[in-house]
Amino acid sequence: MQRSAFIHSQEIEKYSYPEDSPFKTERAGRTRHVLHTMGLLSGEGIREVPRKPADRRTLKKFHTARYLHALKKAEGGQWDLDALHMGLGTTDCPIFRGMYDYAVLATGATLVGAELILSGEVDVAFNPSGGYHHAFPEKAAGFCYINDNALACTALAEAGKRVL
Repeated sequence: MQRSAFIHSQEIEKYSYPEDSPFKTERAGRTRHVLHTMGLLSGEGIREVPRKPADRRTLKKFHTARYLHALKKAEGGQWDLDALHMGLGTTDCPIFRGMYDYAVLATGATLVGAELILSGEVDVAFNPSGGYHHAFPEKAAGFCYINDNALACTALAEAGKRVL
């Protein structure tokens, strides 16, 4: 039987992009609610796993320290032309309170999934708040601030796994 993990916590639901943004972070909570209501999170072979934030050392395996610093500063209201050149404050990557913490939590959940797969505890891991593949090492893009997919691939490759 396939063993699966659904990685989510209500902590991430307190963050949201600005109201006029087409990107809605509450989709993860809605997904969890639908799956729970349908009984899909309580069956044999499935378990819910809490997320944990990604640490800065891990984030620097893909993103530059300069970019991470600008991202954190922008969240606190310190935003400048360099931040704009890094994609921060654009229509698709607006600045909002908690954006750094949201991205770190979403990335942490993806990394928890990679860890669970590497440990052999699960065969499949699903993070409904993940998939931010548009972010570059030093630029936000496409509603993505931190590239959780690149970091998960890095974790898998460092463990000797082939990533296609």
